[in-house]
Parts: sequence; structure tokens; C-alpha cells
Amino acid sequence: MATADAAAQLLAQDWKETAAVDYSRRSQIIADVMFNGPQDWTSIRQALTNVRTLSGMNVLGISATEARIELSYFGGPEQLGVAMAQQNLNFGRVRGSYLLRLGNAQAANR
Repeated sequence: MATADAAAQLLAQDWKETAAVDYSRRSQIIADVMFNGPQDWTSIRQALTNVRTLSGMNVLGISATEARIELSYFGGPEQLGVAMAQQNLNFGRVRGSYLLRLGNAQAANR
């Protein structure tokens, strides 16, 4: 039982460290956004307004199925990813670039 308690405490501590946002650290990144059309783009933009670590977004370029955006945010990329996942957005680094798209639940409903 002690092992299970210790494991639970380690998991809780790991979650706190990942989810905690360092508001003294401000960063910017460029991300490529992939979507299926205007409705998905609208859903992504709406979800981004609810990401608690974001302080700003600029659209650098857009086409019918993708966009390039600049994000200003607090904390590190890990905290940004956690905050985006909470809004059903998939965010991560792929071949050296950041990629953002709707989470599976929303994308499957389209």
C-alpha cells in the first residue's frame, strides 16, 4: 500500500510541475495550424481564446486548410501544450516545427 501511495504522490507532483504556469516567463512561437475548412478554423480560434496561458495570437498567413500563427504565451511549451489539450487542441512539435489542430473528439464530429 505504501508503494501505491508513493506512486500517487509522484504522479501528483509531476502533474503539478507540468500544469503550473510560470507567469514571469513570456515566450513566442510560430505554429502551423491544420484544419478541414472554415468551421474547423473557427473552432480552433474559439478554443484558443480559452487557453489560459495565451496572451496573444497573430495570423501570419492562411489558406483554405492551414494557417501559420504566432503565439505569445506564459510559461514553457510544455505548459502551453497542457493548456491546449484542456481545450481539445492537439499541439506538439513535428520535425522541428510546432503543429496545432483540433483534438480527435471535435475533428471526428466533422
